[in-house]
Parts: sequence; C-alpha cells; structure tokens
Amino acid sequence: MKNFKMLTWSISTSLLVMLTGAASAFADAPPPEQFEERIPIRQEQAQRFEEQGPEWKFRLSPGVTVWTFDEEDATVGPSLYADVWRTDIPVNFRVGVEGRHLNLEQAAAADIAEFPGKESEITYIRIPFAVEYYHDLTDDLRLYAGLGPDIVHTANDLSETTVGFHLGTRLHYAFNQHWGVAVEGGYLWTEVDGRSQDIDLDTAYITPQLSYTF
Repeated sequence: MKNFKMLTWSISTSLLVMLTGAASAFADAPPPEQFEERIPIRQEQAQRFEEQGPEWKFRLSPGVTVWTFDEEDATVGPSLYADVWRTDIPVNFRVGVEGRHLNLEQAAAADIAEFPGKESEITYIRIPFAVEYYHDLTDDLRLYAGLGPDIVHTANDLSETTVGFHLGTRLHYAFNQHWGVAVEGGYLWTEVDGRSQDIDLDTAYITPQLSYTF
C-alpha cells in the first residue's frame, strides 16, 4: 500500500510539472501577428515589387486632324501617330501619317489641273517626325512640346515630294495605364513645286486623339 501511494504521488507530481511548463510556454509565446512578422522576406523581392526600373513605352494614337492652310480652305482628315519613350528620360520620339484629298484654289495651282477649266486636285500626305520634351503637370496630365521635319507628298494632278518643318505641342490625359486622350496643335511650313510656281501648303493644325499605351 505504501508503494502504491508513492507511485500515485510520483505520477501526480510529474503531471503537475508538465502542466506548469506548458502553461508557462503558452504564456511566453508571441501573439499570431508576431509570428507573421518573423516570416523571412527576401530584400530583393520586396524591392522588385516596390520599385520598378526604367522601361521603354510604346503608344498608338488615332485622331482627326483639322488643317487651316494659309492659301486654302480649312479641311479635315484622318491621322495616326506612334510614340516611343523611356520612362526615366523626359524625351519622346514621335512619327505619324495624315492624309486628305484636297481641291486647290490658290492661283499658283491653276496650271496643274488635268485639263483647262477643271479644279486642281491633289492627294495630300504628311508624315511628321518629332522629338518632344514632356513634363508631367499632374499624375494623369502630361504636356509635350516638340519639333521636327515632315515628309509631304502630293499625288493626282501634281505628284511631288518635299520636306517641311513643324513646331507643335500636345496635352495628354491618361484615364488609366493604357487608355487616354490628347489634343495636339502646331504649325507646319512647307511648299511643293508646281509647274510654273511653288504651291504654298503652310498650315496650322489641331488634332484630337484617342491613345492606347502598351
């Protein structure tokens, strides 16, 4: 009987020690959020998500151009532009194409008609190239200002190709990382050789555009 009491006391003492140790370990354990804080995160992975390095961007912008020629009536035609830039340099490279069938009324174009009495007609194609500086006015609004040469080609009654020069500026508003709208305005200086004298195609222009950035 004495041995049984000693065995019982020994088992009880052991259980008490185990329970006391478990309670102490539980009390000293950090809360769940501290466990989350101790999860190792590689520094380079965090930096990759927090900071994006410079990259090249590409944008396409269809639009409608309004030309107000010095020597002709104002007219409207379709246009398309492509932009390429690097996100860490405030410089944009731009090329486009614009076109329209024109009836020429200036006196210098009178002798290019297909036959006497017919109104002179040309197909007008402009390919502008530009280097632009840009500045972010807000997170969504960007201002561009640039200049560059233009290839101007005419066909039909007069087939000629010449080089002009333009100055322009543009405001672009981004709805999100892909879609946006812009309005561009500027002035083009150019003329083409007629049969007896040069034909003046100097013009101011304005172009509203829809844009998609890739």
